[in-house]
Amino acid sequence: MLMVILLVAMGVNVGGYITGSYGVNVDGYITGSYGVNVGGYITGSYGVNVDGYITGSYGNEQEQVLNSNIWLRFKWKDCNLVWNVSEYNGIESIVLPEDMIWIPDICLYDNSEYVLKGIKEYYRARVFHDGTVKYNFPSVLKSVCQIDIKHFPFDQQVCNLTFGSWAYTDNEVMVMNNKTDGDKTSYVKSSEWQLAELSINSYQRLYSCCKYTFSEVVFTIRLSRKPAIQLLNLIYPCMIISGITLIGFFLPPESGEKVSVSVTVLLSLAVFQLVITENLPPNSDSLPYLGFFFIANMVFVGLCCSMSVIVMNIFYSGERSKRLPSWIRFLFLECLAKLLCYPVNNKMVYTISQDNIAYTAELTPSTENTCKELSLRCSKDFWSGNHVTERRYSSSHLKLINQLRHHIRDREETRNLCKEYENIAFIINRIFTVFAIVIYIILSSVFNLIVYT
Repeated sequence: MLMVILLVAMGVNVGGYITGSYGVNVDGYITGSYGVNVGGYITGSYGVNVDGYITGSYGNEQEQVLNSNIWLRFKWKDCNLVWNVSEYNGIESIVLPEDMIWIPDICLYDNSEYVLKGIKEYYRARVFHDGTVKYNFPSVLKSVCQIDIKHFPFDQQVCNLTFGSWAYTDNEVMVMNNKTDGDKTSYVKSSEWQLAELSINSYQRLYSCCKYTFSEVVFTIRLSRKPAIQLLNLIYPCMIISGITLIGFFLPPESGEKVSVSVTVLLSLAVFQLVITENLPPNSDSLPYLGFFFIANMVFVGLCCSMSVIVMNIFYSGERSKRLPSWIRFLFLECLAKLLCYPVNNKMVYTISQDNIAYTAELTPSTENTCKELSLRCSKDFWSGNHVTERRYSSSHLKLINQLRHHIRDREETRNLCKEYENIAFIINRIFTVFAIVIYIILSSVFNLIVYT
């Protein structure tokens, strides 16, 4: 029987490897006493060694699957495929198609597709004279893997490839692997993922469906994401755009662009948020820290926008507001101004009346005179009467001059009041600037600390 098997296999299926008197029809081999579908009348336990060489692997976050390019290596011994080398011209091995010998029904338990590509088509097995069968083939596997994106883009994903027999128990087919570390020599480096670890473990499990145990080999793949692409395309631009918000505090309120800068930055962050959402699973058990970082940045930009509105509101409130209480002027124009190194212009206008003579004097530490026509520069000799020009007018002229004097006084008071509000607005703007810089530094530091640890 064995001679018929070998002659048929060598004469036809090797494709010219063996010629001459060994050629026999293939049908005679298939219909022989060797049982292909039952493993040659299984009389004992087959030990199937399952090994694999990972050549490429990457995770798909949106589909929650692991795509792997793997070279599978199956090895077992078939006692019905043994011959004496000396009797067959020293032939030690032959190559046979998979449908002419028994091949174990090894399947991928974690498979997300309906077939394990490569087992049933195109590839052949090598049979050795001692009954050893090696069935090697490359395959593209798409397996289920729960992707944890909490630390995206500094995450590590652990996925399993579980191989085992679907029909045979461990008493009939023992699926095993004697190694604990997988071979990574053929792995092709990826621009996004790095193969950090490849381990192999053999198990015997009892499932609820059956009363017998099944053997399986589990390849554990640990992938580390390379964050360079995400850092350059998402995180660093986000931090730079958020930092642009701080520039808005240095714009003068008269420009009218303080709020526009914050709104533009807020829209930019919303666009980045959409880009991240497209690359992550729609339903995830864990939310990425990067998402919280973007939300925190959007809250930060919104807070900066609110601060800019407050500053501009105070800046333009002088003409329609009352004079500030003395304690507010002391707190802002004296204490906080010195603390924040903000120079305050203390120019004030005083009006003096004596009999029917009207004098308008301006006390200022500067050399400017805002009312040159009806004002006098005041010096130490002003109060003693020196350097004061005195003019007497008729009652009608004096009335007109008094009206003009009151008008100028009201205008100067309004101007001084506006100046006070402007100074307070600038001081508050500096306070907000310091506060925003501190919040920005804390926000960036906390994100880096959480992600990198």
